[in-house]
Amino acid sequence: MTAGLASWANAVAEGAHAGQGFLRVSLPWASDNNFILVRRLSDRKEFKLTRQPALGPGNFGQWVPPGEYEVPVVSDGQPFPPVVAQAGRMTDLGGMIDIDIGGYEVMTVPFGHTEFAEEARIAAERLAPELSDSEALAWRPGVPPKPRKVERADLNLGLIVDMIVEHDRRVNKPPVSEQIKKASSPDEVIRLAMSFQWPEFDEPAIDRRLNAYYGAGLGQIRARDSDGRWSNLDTGVLQRITSVEADGDRLVAGTANGSILVSPDGGQHWSKAMAFSSGEMVIDIDRVGSHWIIMTAPVVRLSGPIVDATDQFTVYATSEDDLSKLEPVKKVSLPDKLMFIEGVAGVHGDAMGDSYFVNGVKALHRLDLKLMQWTQIAMPFEATNFHVVGDVITIYRQRGMFSKLSVSTDGGATWLSRDTPPSVFGDVVFHAPDKGTSTRLERGAFSVVTEFMTYDAKSNKWTLTHASPNACLRLIRDAEGAQRYCVIRGGSILNFVDGKWVVEFAVN
Repeated sequence: MTAGLASWANAVAEGAHAGQGFLRVSLPWASDNNFILVRRLSDRKEFKLTRQPALGPGNFGQWVPPGEYEVPVVSDGQPFPPVVAQAGRMTDLGGMIDIDIGGYEVMTVPFGHTEFAEEARIAAERLAPELSDSEALAWRPGVPPKPRKVERADLNLGLIVDMIVEHDRRVNKPPVSEQIKKASSPDEVIRLAMSFQWPEFDEPAIDRRLNAYYGAGLGQIRARDSDGRWSNLDTGVLQRITSVEADGDRLVAGTANGSILVSPDGGQHWSKAMAFSSGEMVIDIDRVGSHWIIMTAPVVRLSGPIVDATDQFTVYATSEDDLSKLEPVKKVSLPDKLMFIEGVAGVHGDAMGDSYFVNGVKALHRLDLKLMQWTQIAMPFEATNFHVVGDVITIYRQRGMFSKLSVSTDGGATWLSRDTPPSVFGDVVFHAPDKGTSTRLERGAFSVVTEFMTYDAKSNKWTLTHASPNACLRLIRDAEGAQRYCVIRGGSILNFVDGKWVVEFAVN
């Protein structure tokens, strides 16, 4: 029995919650420090619904005195029915999620979902010794909440706003943010929100028609066709899609809670193929020849939408087409306590012919897929990230003025040192020993832009080619692996075409 369950059992034995009711809610992706505040209507006293690990993952809640309550972050200004707490009963509030609708506005939306229903069932089962009635009361508002303003620094978005207005005029379609404000129900808000979840993971899966697929929030996959049209594929789950791979018409996706989902028809229908142990995020899926390779890691969500970290990862492989007989073939512990999975440093795998590479920071690890044997490749320095493009391996260590960069064209047998881009750089990729690209952040007094650079082999220096508009939340890669698309807060997507930035998808 875990410490949490033991503490819960002791409370049950002592009758600590006699005469109280339990309010339960699901908060997807919330950290241990998050909570939902409820306020008793009779005296305005406030209670926090906090994470309850003894009730299973995803459950937040609290024992409260009987009475009627409101949820200020949701119901403020809306004619919502009160949340009713009854002695010896559990009240299920479903799930809640923050939706950024652009324009410095956010909605905290309450809604129902099969994942929430399963979490509520587990909670009721474990609370049963203290409940006089096993049937939970349900709180389901019929109208959506009102948006609330959030404090953010002025990012001088005039240029981007003009670009989005021009995009909306061109496609002759009302912005998604306006559609959300006119939505008649929480379910309609969620449906619309699913349509603009931004790509959270920059490595796309590319199918035979050159469509690109990116993992996103709310169980969505953002898809871009070869003509620049963006759409969303709904996998039917709410967990973040953290990795996608394409194989013919088949798509294979991994989730933040360790599930593997498979679609045989390009994302129209999905089924759950398998699940790893609790707490394991799927961080990479690759199809290399006849092998499937999947990487997982126990992940810590540090902050924001793109900051995940780990200190170890596991590599699984199988030669079975249906992903059966997937077996662990390598577990790597990282010397740094935490290593970012996205952005500046990455935990991922790259293929070169019949070889598969992963980064252990102190050394590269190479899997020979014919022999299924690992070898360790020495590097001239501890690398925070690497890339393999063709027969070129790029490794770099991002440490400000102490950064280092090298490339290899012989599988890591020898390394060629290269000048590092000006700090603070984001990523570096070489396609040939003398052909490289990089990105870096340039922070001004009132702006943050991403600068794009190319490597000049003659001078062994980096040359600025262009910069992003202000407020790029993150960059994502195109089918060739270049950081090409800019995602701004709210989910709009820009593309650099013919020397200028254009809006390919607009939210507001």
